[in-house]
Amino acid sequence: MDAAARYGIADGVQALEVVRQRAAQWGVSPDRVGFVGFSAGAMVTSGALLQADAAARPRFAGVYSAGGHGFGLKKEGTTSDHWIDAFYSWLEAQGLTRRAAR
Repeated sequence: MDAAARYGIADGVQALEVVRQRAAQWGVSPDRVGFVGFSAGAMVTSGALLQADAAARPRFAGVYSAGGHGFGLKKEGTTSDHWIDAFYSWLEAQGLTRRAAR
């Protein structure tokens, strides 16, 4: 793994920590934070999932196996065109979009 990959993963893990620390302030449940990443973001996502410390890992992760490099929200005429809607539906099915009990 090169230095850029290590720094990218460290940034992802740090971002997760910041979101969890500020969860109450931002109205986010700290135990319901996850990642989705494409291309280099997928490398950061998988690196965060593989952290030795389970507390440093995201609760969930989501990636597509096809759709091209860096497709984001751009329409490509593939199944990835609707990834954001499908991912939100998956989050709903997991109960991750409902307000957490306080």
